[in-house]
Amino acid sequence: PASPAAPAPVIEIEDVSPPPQHPLSAFRRGTADPAPRREALRKAFAARVGAPARPSGQPAAAPPPNTATKYTPLEAQVVAIRAENPGTLLMVECGYKYRFFGEDAETARRVCHLYTHRDHNFETCSVPTHRLMVYVRRLVNAGHRVGVVRQTETAALKRASTSSAQPFTRKLTELYTPGTLLPTSEADVDFDNQLFSYIMALVATATEKDYALVAVDAGTGDLVYDTFRDSTNDHLELRARLESLRPVELVLPRNAPPSLLRLLRHYASACAPPARVELVEQPRHQSAFGLESHRDLPAACHDSFALLSTYLHNFGLEAALGPSSASRAWRFTDKYRKMRLAADALRNFNLLPPSDPELDASVSPRAASLFGFLNRTKSRSGARLLGKWIRQPLFHADDIRARLDAVEDLRDLVNPSLPSQAAPWRNLIDALPSLPDFERGLSRIVYRTCTHQQLAVLLAGWSTLAPLLAAVKRRPAFSAMLKELLALVDNPNQLTVSLVEQYVDIAKLSTATSKAELFKREGNTALRDEHLNSLLDRMFEVEEQCEDVKAGLDQHLSEVRSFLKRPTLQWKSVAQEQYLIEVSAESLPLIPKSWLRVNQTKTWIRFRTDKAVELLEDLCLVQEKLALQANECWDALMRLLAEQAGELRRCSHFLDTLDCLNSFVQVALEQDFVRPEILDQGKGLRSGIEIRGGRHPLVESAMSMNTSYVPNDLAISLKDPSAIVLTGPNMGGKSTLVRMVAVVAIMAQCGCYVPAEWCRIRPFDAVFSRIGAADNIAQGKSTFETELSEACHILRNANHQSLVVLDELGRGTSTHDGSAIAYATLQSCAVDIRCATLFVTHYPIVAGLRNVVGGKIGCLMMDFAEQDKAGREGTERRVTFLYTAVEGVVDKSFGINVAAMAGIPSSVLEQASHRADAAENLAFK
Repeated sequence: PASPAAPAPVIEIEDVSPPPQHPLSAFRRGTADPAPRREALRKAFAARVGAPARPSGQPAAAPPPNTATKYTPLEAQVVAIRAENPGTLLMVECGYKYRFFGEDAETARRVCHLYTHRDHNFETCSVPTHRLMVYVRRLVNAGHRVGVVRQTETAALKRASTSSAQPFTRKLTELYTPGTLLPTSEADVDFDNQLFSYIMALVATATEKDYALVAVDAGTGDLVYDTFRDSTNDHLELRARLESLRPVELVLPRNAPPSLLRLLRHYASACAPPARVELVEQPRHQSAFGLESHRDLPAACHDSFALLSTYLHNFGLEAALGPSSASRAWRFTDKYRKMRLAADALRNFNLLPPSDPELDASVSPRAASLFGFLNRTKSRSGARLLGKWIRQPLFHADDIRARLDAVEDLRDLVNPSLPSQAAPWRNLIDALPSLPDFERGLSRIVYRTCTHQQLAVLLAGWSTLAPLLAAVKRRPAFSAMLKELLALVDNPNQLTVSLVEQYVDIAKLSTATSKAELFKREGNTALRDEHLNSLLDRMFEVEEQCEDVKAGLDQHLSEVRSFLKRPTLQWKSVAQEQYLIEVSAESLPLIPKSWLRVNQTKTWIRFRTDKAVELLEDLCLVQEKLALQANECWDALMRLLAEQAGELRRCSHFLDTLDCLNSFVQVALEQDFVRPEILDQGKGLRSGIEIRGGRHPLVESAMSMNTSYVPNDLAISLKDPSAIVLTGPNMGGKSTLVRMVAVVAIMAQCGCYVPAEWCRIRPFDAVFSRIGAADNIAQGKSTFETELSEACHILRNANHQSLVVLDELGRGTSTHDGSAIAYATLQSCAVDIRCATLFVTHYPIVAGLRNVVGGKIGCLMMDFAEQDKAGREGTERRVTFLYTAVEGVVDKSFGINVAAMAGIPSSVLEQASHRADAAENLAFK
């Protein structure tokens, strides 16, 4: 039978550094191919432990259960658990280590660089227990589903049971995937900048046109839901939600359509790290946990909710969908309150951090995305809320003005030159970095996984926060938004500290070694919970039994003192062994032979009497029972705290909102941004924007100190024209200008000050874009078909309140076809839909549409200057880009100048120039 063993050393490849005289010295770190070195190290290790060497590429699959292989009791347990949990990588607790077996060992060797060796029927490797979560995270980040198999009985309980001759019972107690692996402490740096941890359940109708999704962030309890109709051709609506939420796990019913399954698996494989796609049996009944608490959830989402609840139940996280998450539920599509951002807009305008930061390591985080540029938050939860604001800008003019008023009010409050009456707000903002992540802390309480050390951190944070909030309430803000949020905040001390101190000695929370030490016998019984009181009574009874056994050991110590004639003798503890009698080697003749020798040194020998052995077994058994009773009491206390989660989340939301508003204030002060004017909306009024001296914040922040940004003016759709055709030379700044307009509009509707001298806007309900060239080989679509699919989506979904950015539409085919498609698309946007349209093109014929529709279309060009300069081979024409938008149309693109900048050989440039001149002369004739 398996029994606790001494910790086994874990040998990692990176830690092996053989001396020069070692036979493996030929294989040095940093060689081009590490495989020979690894194979040689494997053989050397196998020879050292006496195991047969096996080539690293050879699989070590477990023998099938139906063979005649004779398994050890431990192996039989592993085989049975694996059969019940296919697709799960198992880490099996064996004493002071966790072991991998068979194919799991091979996976752990490959991902974690561990050494494997043969043990009976399986290849195996192990890691120490205190490093469990380190290796769990490595395996989960590699895309694996990891299960932890724990021993469900201790040595003391095993000895007291009737099955002491059998192996320790084990069962799968924890499952970890990317969405269910939660931070284990406040110092968990792997989660510092993690904005996206959604687990998304998606259900489609039989026609694959209507979809319903429910997504939850298990770490914070943030719940998202939506229903939408999508095209079976390109799934652009689904892509928009995937691009915005970036789920780390996708849960689908087993009967999901094959085309949808292929699309989501392709998406999952492109994520970094890879997302997981899980197939779950659809529950027959929708009476899933927590559904009754979400009355605002559309009926179409009930199947998705039940599917997600079923999936989370496997991880013990179904409480994420409980009543506490109802107040945090939000709909992805809210056309009356939120701006809609298509997937292409999120990507083309760099609104969110790159999905794989390593690909953009050379770019500063503040220049890589609008989130990075605006993020001056002081807390992790504040950064998460900022990400939500950027994903969903506001649409209603009154909501935008309210947030801008709060920013302006807070800017005055945090101004150091103001009198001391504004100090409470500055003190509260300055305290934000020192406060714990209340969102995740509350989630731990709801899941009942909060340790007493983590609770101590939360209580200390709430105690620090209480006087700061009280001071702020005495100096209220002027903006309606801050007043409303502050009015909903209760004193966190009354909700938490006052409750906990009825049962627990708060001073011991951070130092106690066991939960049993925490609970108090005295307290106001009238305020105590009846159920928890009964649990505490049973725990105190077991605690008294424990004290009785300890008293018996102390009494027995007096007997030993009398026998050995050593009145000052005390029990000795060495390592894990307690209640030892330590005598010198000279006193050995005085010790009865019946005493059990436990350990010794050269000068000291340690024993236990028969009675001490018996009493110690009784003590271990009672201590195990005490620990179980204390855990039950702790869970009951967590349930009481979870009932206050709704009020506490409102307090956390106020702090996060304050953090985001302060971030907007800091950006405005640093960059000298201005407050945009928000125009009233009304029936029939077109949305539009007018900018004077506008700048692209990301481009400007990425420029060197000795380079200045050239600002531009632009007005569209507030009056005529509703569409602007923008022409100009390659690399003349066309794309930067139209992106600047979109980014300024998004910033304004987020409630942020904007990079301009002056700006006014009538809010847009959506932003669509078609920029750049990309194919979709996985779905058999060429670059041009992908381009037209995106244009089709815009024409079907845009309206007179939308902003549309089209950059070089029609370039993926012949000039005649491409210009015709561009012409007709622009006419539809400007005349039929009447949406604000920025149309970048190299086809001068498209600008001719202005002569057909009149003032509905305007024409701008990126200005430039041409000059002749003498060179070695005669006069050369040089072009200087001025990066200023002026009225007019450019019929030249100056592509050869860009080719020269790119380093194309001069012979090729010369030939291209002759061809271009010939083509222009022919066109002129």
